[in-house]
Amino acid sequence: MSDFVVEETGRLTLSEHQLEENASLLDEQQLQCTDAREIIYPGKNSDGFWTNDKLVEQVSHDLCQI
Repeated sequence: MSDFVVEETGRLTLSEHQLEENASLLDEQQLQCTDAREIIYPGKNSDGFWTNDKLVEQVSHDLCQI
């Protein structure tokens, strides 16, 4: 698992209020990703191992929406 943690608030994710606001938007306006956690299944027959490329993908696709 790869996650981002903020010292003051903990895991980087939308607050309950932000989640409610997101749910009230039209489907095409809603954020598809509401937290920065990426769950991986490491190993030869799964996702492989966590690499810099995977981190860049996580940051560029998931975090840019928060």
